[in-house]
Amino acid sequence: MKQSIICLSLLSVIFLTSCSKENNNVFDFRLQSVLELPIGLNTIETHYFILRDIPTFYAANLQARGLSSDNVKIVNASRGIFSPRFNGSDLNFIRAVTVSAISKKAPYNKIEMFYQEDVPFNQKEELKMLTSLGDLKNLMAEEKIDLEIRLTFRAYPPPGLSLQLDFGYLVQI
Repeated sequence: MKQSIICLSLLSVIFLTSCSKENNNVFDFRLQSVLELPIGLNTIETHYFILRDIPTFYAANLQARGLSSDNVKIVNASRGIFSPRFNGSDLNFIRAVTVSAISKKAPYNKIEMFYQEDVPFNQKEELKMLTSLGDLKNLMAEEKIDLEIRLTFRAYPPPGLSLQLDFGYLVQI
């Protein structure tokens, strides 16, 4: 019994000392953009919207922290939330949504940032999307990107709806 206690305590000490935390600094930069949904969108097609010339403020944010792009290891999407801009409409008419970043220099370079498939039927005024794992470092370094928003509806959207996209990216040093 005494040997098992000594062995267990020795193993726990080994496990606790072997766990070391990496000293990685992470900065979260938040942005906003607006999507105006036109009237007459149907439930059969998937609708694509391109938001052009979205500033990322990447270099300015790094410079404000005294860093350069050489210090950055990886840039990932941090959060993506759709919400109605003015009226309190529920977003339960959306079936699926995907938000991708597109390079201004090379339009074929497109990386998915956020997605949500099978949006719940009881979705209220805020639609939180899941983040994708793509590295956005090269795209964010361009200072301006395009965003492609892909929407599939389960019901007709309210007329004249304006959606606000709150999104961000994490910079790991």
